[in-house]
This record gives sequence, C-alpha cells and structure tokens, in this order.
Amino acid sequence: MTQPSHPDDVTRARLIPPVPVAVAPMAGGPSTPELVAAVVGAGGGGFLAGGMRTAAQMRAQVDALRALLGAEGPDRWGVNLFVPDAVNTAIPDAARTEAARSARTAAVAAYRAGLTADGAAGLPTAADVVPDPDAERADFDALLTAAEEQAWPLVSFTFGLPAADVFARLAAAGIPAGATVTDATEARAALDHGAAFLVVQGHRAGGHRGTSDPAAEPTRAELPTVLAAVRDVVGTGAASAMPV
Repeated sequence: MTQPSHPDDVTRARLIPPVPVAVAPMAGGPSTPELVAAVVGAGGGGFLAGGMRTAAQMRAQVDALRALLGAEGPDRWGVNLFVPDAVNTAIPDAARTEAARSARTAAVAAYRAGLTADGAAGLPTAADVVPDPDAERADFDALLTAAEEQAWPLVSFTFGLPAADVFARLAAAGIPAGATVTDATEARAALDHGAAFLVVQGHRAGGHRGTSDPAAEPTRAELPTVLAAVRDVVGTGAASAMPV
C-alpha cells in the first residue's frame, strides 16, 4: 500500500479497510479487544467502545488490542467516546442552567421512585444520571489525554458534538477525529468544528441514534435520504476527501 501523503489520506486509509466490514463501538462490553482484533486481522476495521469506561480502562483496552495485533499490526481501528453534556456544544444554554439540572434530577428521582422494588434494583440514582459538570469535563479530558499519549489511530464522538478545540487538539496529535451525525444540520456543524470523518445513523440504527442534542426530535427520514443530504454537505467525487 502506498504511504498516505497527507492527513486526509491517513484518515481514509484507517477508515476504509480492504474488507468492507467494521466493528461498531458497542458500549457495555460487546466491543472487546479480541473482537476488534479478529475483524481487523481479517481485513476489516473497528472501534473499541469508550462509552461508560474510564480513561484507565480505555488505556488497558488499547494495550490489549495492540498486543493482539502485534507491533506492526494494522491501524484500522479507533476508540469511540461518548460526549458528556458538560462539553456538548449542541445542548442549548437554557438546558445547562442549575434550574434545568435540578428539574432533570427531580424527574429521574420521581421516575425511579415509581418503579417496583424489583424494577429499581441496580438502577443508577438521580445523581448518577445527572452528573457534576466539572467531573464530566475532567473525565473527558482524561480520555483525550489517553488518546494523545497512546496515539490512538482514530477517535469518534457519539451523543454530542465537542468544541472545535477538541478536534484541533486531536489533529495536533496526529489523530483524525470524527462525529456521529443523524442529519445534514449535524453534519454541517461537525464539519465546522473540524471533524475529519462522519458516521451517519438512520432511524433504524439499533433502536437509538447518536443525535447531537439529546432533547431534539430526530428525523424520521430513511438512511438513503439522510446519506444523500449529508453528501450534499460534504461534497462528492475526487474533490472531497471526507470519508462518510
């Protein structure tokens, strides 16, 4: 394979595998280093799931994946990170006020209280569901530091859109970063923030979608329609180096 000559070529080489199969970042356990290594080793690509994991846990996952792939193993893989509310630029300011946080906390507590004892077993508390913004920022920064220090080949963001300086920070470390989008408006915002690639989800994406604003009503358009609209945003043909 010819060595990519500029960052866009690097991004495409890492994102577009010889075998057109990629492991989705399935948070909660399914996207193990072993699964990603097996698909990458077979010519595909994939993402480890950073959602619901600490920076220390992701460092261990990356080390495990690299051990399985070997020192000269392919770099057609990355890590997907959830975007916490505290750093999600798509959330309106009105939803960030202390009053709005208190209302969400009360709503979660009331919902939890209405469940049966069996139904509530093991559920997070209201404080868990509405975490402290400072803690969210610190945890997110720790994950970005892990990406830099371990030189993750790719990073993707889901359930929100980080600020442009986050994309610039990763780009400065040689890490192409992309975003999950569900319509053309989100795609345009991601491009404006410096996304190097886009992951497009339609309304049949496993029962949930990575909309940037969690309170927004997502489109009901089918995936081909959404893809066409996103393509209009990023452009098509040889002039566009944006992988979608």
